[in-house]
Amino acid sequence: MKFLTIAILFLLLQTYSKTYSQQYKIDSLLNVNNTTRIDTIKITTLLSLTDLYSFQNPDSAILFAKRAKQLARKIHNLKYIAYASTELGWAYYVSGNYTSALDNFLEALKINEESKDWNNISTALGNIGSVYLNQKNFNKAREYYTRALTIDQKTENKKWMASDISNLGIVYMSEGKYEKAIELYTKALIINRQLKNKRDISMNLGNIGNVYFRLGEDSANTVKQSDSLFGIAANYYLDAIKIDEELGRKLGIAIKLGNLGELYSKTKKYSEAEKYLKRAITLSDSIGAVDIIDNWHKNLSELYEQTNNHVKALYHFKRFKAIKDSITNVETTQNSLRLEMKYEFEKIQTTEKAEQVKKDAIAESEKKTQQLILLFVFVGMIMVTGFAIFAVRQKNIIKKEKRRSDELLLNILPHETAEELKKTGCAKPKQFDMVTVLFTDFKGFTKIAEKMSADELVNELNLIFSAFDKIISKYPIEKIKTIGDSYMCAGGLPKANTSNPMDIIHAAIEIQEYMNKHITISNNETPSWQIRIGIHTGPVVAGVVGIKKFAYDIWGDTVNTASRMESSGEPGKVNISGSTYELIKNNIASNITTIYRGEIEAKNKGKIKMYFVEKK
Repeated sequence: MKFLTIAILFLLLQTYSKTYSQQYKIDSLLNVNNTTRIDTIKITTLLSLTDLYSFQNPDSAILFAKRAKQLARKIHNLKYIAYASTELGWAYYVSGNYTSALDNFLEALKINEESKDWNNISTALGNIGSVYLNQKNFNKAREYYTRALTIDQKTENKKWMASDISNLGIVYMSEGKYEKAIELYTKALIINRQLKNKRDISMNLGNIGNVYFRLGEDSANTVKQSDSLFGIAANYYLDAIKIDEELGRKLGIAIKLGNLGELYSKTKKYSEAEKYLKRAITLSDSIGAVDIIDNWHKNLSELYEQTNNHVKALYHFKRFKAIKDSITNVETTQNSLRLEMKYEFEKIQTTEKAEQVKKDAIAESEKKTQQLILLFVFVGMIMVTGFAIFAVRQKNIIKKEKRRSDELLLNILPHETAEELKKTGCAKPKQFDMVTVLFTDFKGFTKIAEKMSADELVNELNLIFSAFDKIISKYPIEKIKTIGDSYMCAGGLPKANTSNPMDIIHAAIEIQEYMNKHITISNNETPSWQIRIGIHTGPVVAGVVGIKKFAYDIWGDTVNTASRMESSGEPGKVNISGSTYELIKNNIASNITTIYRGEIEAKNKGKIKMYFVEKK
């Protein structure tokens, strides 16, 4: 059994979980990267592309990460250089270039140590440990995992502590020090159970099962001892499978089913072995896990050979060979795609260089023009004296117009963003770690629109959204935009604060109360306007994109989740996510109550804990 390979696969899966369609995210990121002129946005999108390509096309991931690192060095941003080094290190790691992976992880470590960024120092140490583990340099792997654990203990990051301890368990298991491995896996299991981290609990149980499997294979054991150890391993696998089934982790289930099949083959319980191996094949096939399904066919072939069922043995051996050959073909195709990607990437770089040359020529031309202008200004100074009175009047007019333009700009953009735009001509996007986003939407808006004229509909929306504007102006909340009948605002930006979850909830309840009154006072001929409100808290990127018709906007998964909270809510209710609830549960106003709705399926998000909030 390739326990080390499976353990490292789990380790990688801890770092890289993907919830969206890969291709959709790739297309979106490529579009942003090709259209934006802001270096920080380019770096962010290139690093996201590196992450997405790391496992399916490492060569392309390396190209994206190198470009991101090049841009980060160009703007002298150490934080982005460290991020790019980390992503480039993982891309090299997946491609098997461990020397380059180590060089990049060490560079990230050095930068993070200089800035005393403890979380990223711990991450870099863990990454370095993983490289040494894969190279079977167990002493070095243990050294770096232990250093990461020491930092996470100081920062009291229990989740990462459990991960560090599990990694140390992998080292000891790889060295054959099984008792120490079990001790460490058990410690990690206890922490994860305290944190209720079911995903990592399953991994810990599976790893403990792997250790007992190895102990059962020890030739020094008696048959009775081996059977007992195999039985313990089986129980751990079965417990892990129950959790994986609850979480819907099909890959984890498939791996553990296959391990059970191999285990029962060892103990000559062939009917049980056959059952689990067949289930592993079926599940692996359903999720396209070709990199493990060939192993289950090989094990079944050996099982049937041992039980003299040569026809089935031959069938599964052929399936094993066919899958192996298909993997080889896929790798050949991927190599072609990598070459294509490299060509396209180099073409983009050539285009960018040409654009830079053009920009330099324009800059030189502008410089000469400015020199000419200075000459004319000098001559013109003599003429200005004769028009002094006229100039004073013009100055007053300009001041008045400037005041009006400033007022208009502040009505479009936040004050900080507007000032930055006026001073520098651009507004750099900013990362905010805790922002609460509110979405509203009207039930049956299409039917409402059908029953009203265009003028009536626009006037009604203007009346309602103007009321919303007045409500949110009572709080440190920024209106983002309206889209049709949807209204979007956010708290916690452009100035970060910790009160934004409750600020947004208070505003949402006022909006709901306003709509209840608005429906009540409407005459019978006016269609009913029932509103859904959704709220979620998390990180976003905010800023101004483009050079015409400036609009302040926000991006990130938090925005998508807030939208899902609205669509998963009910008319007349304020629906918040579990993330927002966790931030307010100890600070809820005495006149507000929360109602737990349970875990509800949200489109493209899976099950999310949701709560209604309302006045008592």
